[in-house]
Amino acid sequence: GVYLAGGCRPGGFVVCAYDPDMVPLPGWTFPPAAGPIAASDAAVFAAERVPPSWVRVTRLDPDTGVALPWAAPEIRGSLPQLHSLEVAGNTLYLGGDFLDLNGQPRTRLAAVDATSGTPTS
Repeated sequence: GVYLAGGCRPGGFVVCAYDPDMVPLPGWTFPPAAGPIAASDAAVFAAERVPPSWVRVTRLDPDTGVALPWAAPEIRGSLPQLHSLEVAGNTLYLGGDFLDLNGQPRTRLAAVDATSGTPTS
């Protein structure tokens, strides 16, 4: 599939999904997005802004856009921003302006297990 974050649907900044021929995937739920996205064969990862001042990463089913169960990483700081997400193997890397990941000190770069959401050492 092809996954895009942007104003591809009415109602704001969302994640949209298409097959390789750029036909919208049927049933995709168009979740909101607040920054970068990354995809693997098993999931699509998207940043979501949560008021008042933190960012959460959601794990979505690549065929439907439905949220998959996992311990969603929460990124905090004075004005946290997530600038990049990258999946390598079973690790999701997060980069941006932040100081904390799930209550653990992490400055600008963090990694979590892509299946569970648990921060790595």
